[in-house]
Amino acid sequence: MSEYDKLKQYQTPAGLLYVALFCGTVIGSSMPLIGLIMAKNLQYLSAPWELLNLMDPVLTGRQVLQREMEFIAILTGLLAIVTALCTWGEKRSFGILGENLTEKLRKKLYSTILRKHVGFFDIRDNATSVLTSAMA
Repeated sequence: MSEYDKLKQYQTPAGLLYVALFCGTVIGSSMPLIGLIMAKNLQYLSAPWELLNLMDPVLTGRQVLQREMEFIAILTGLLAIVTALCTWGEKRSFGILGENLTEKLRKKLYSTILRKHVGFFDIRDNATSVLTSAMA
């Protein structure tokens, strides 16, 4: 049995782990997306006016630039909102999972210690101070 399988039995609710992993994936992919958005931004800002004038037969180069900058601003804002929500979801999910894991492991440790024979506590490595430190 792998370490993951041993810990998986303590992960409750089980779906929260997948929510946390999905949110982590979204957060991890947001930085490359920001890089692509900024590259597109620089592409439009460094384009010569003649090229911008040729991009749309109806609009002037200044209007094309304004339209594209507004689109990039909206895209950046949406990405920031999604990243913020996923960051909150990831932290909250892993926090709940960590609390549940700690609680269940401590309960198991306490119940195991209570079932030990009295002679178990006479051994120096199993003194009350050592066991109390382990349970904290």
